[in-house]
Amino acid sequence: MERRPLGRSGVEVPVLGFGCGGSARLMVGDDHAARVAAVEAAIECGINYFDTAPAYGDGRSEANLGAVLADVGSPPVTLSTKVVLREEELARPRDAVLRSVEESLRRLRVDRVEMLLLHNRIFRDRPSGRRVGVGPALGLGDVLEPGGVMDGFQELLRAGTIAACGFTTLGGDPSAIREVLDSGEASVINAALSLVEPTSAWAVAPPAGGDDHGQVVPAAQARGIGVIAVRVFGSGRLLVAPTEEATATLQGMAAELGGGDVIRGSLAFALGTPGVGTAVIGFSEEAHVRQAASAVREGLPELPSTADLIDRLNAVGS
Repeated sequence: MERRPLGRSGVEVPVLGFGCGGSARLMVGDDHAARVAAVEAAIECGINYFDTAPAYGDGRSEANLGAVLADVGSPPVTLSTKVVLREEELARPRDAVLRSVEESLRRLRVDRVEMLLLHNRIFRDRPSGRRVGVGPALGLGDVLEPGGVMDGFQELLRAGTIAACGFTTLGGDPSAIREVLDSGEASVINAALSLVEPTSAWAVAPPAGGDDHGQVVPAAQARGIGVIAVRVFGSGRLLVAPTEEATATLQGMAAELGGGDVIRGSLAFALGTPGVGTAVIGFSEEAHVRQAASAVREGLPELPSTADLIDRLNAVGS
């Protein structure tokens, strides 16, 4: 399995990561044997990067991942988890970060993780009472001011508890995200990137009903910040029977990119985008792990020219 550095973070990961979120169900469900089989297959295939979060199953994902890794002999792995601040913790973000990480490490049965990301979405000013994704939306002050999230992250970096830190970009305010990138505090980001959500990387019109993610990928790349691509199958839209014309068109593009294989084409789109280090996939079973690993091992096709890709994506968004 090819490995890539995540910008200048000092962390190197395989080009496929094992997503432990709730939508795939595996890491938040009750089938421990299925989890062991999938994780063993992943490690055998060279996929030894696991991404989890306290918000996935209210801690179940972290606890289940920790139990699985203990059962398979604690092989060398790269772990990332996240922090989500609750409404009542916004007065003291730094303290909430430290408390959350202590609880995550206990569930994961480790004393450190390679990467820690903020799960709350970031806006220029804190939108009162607004929730985006998980937890309340945060303002720049919550993140960058003294006593904020990044103060907690920097303390953990100095202690060696984490090796890199960053934040989730999807759903946030692109202008605020640029300011955090410019601050030099973050070394990695999560970015939604698929043919369904191309605007994290490409200057195109969002597909109908989609968000404009503000080209955060090239912005991060220019600053040496590593990019973890998520939602590479468009939150599953590229893998199910389409109910709308735009999705059918995007599925056709993915299949064309992948030589008839939508999975291969979707991975080629994400991993062929400049600046992307890895694509995190929410695996539901062992067979899915082996299918994705096989697609990468066979060699992913190159993307078409930038001009052609942008023209085709704009045609879908218009």
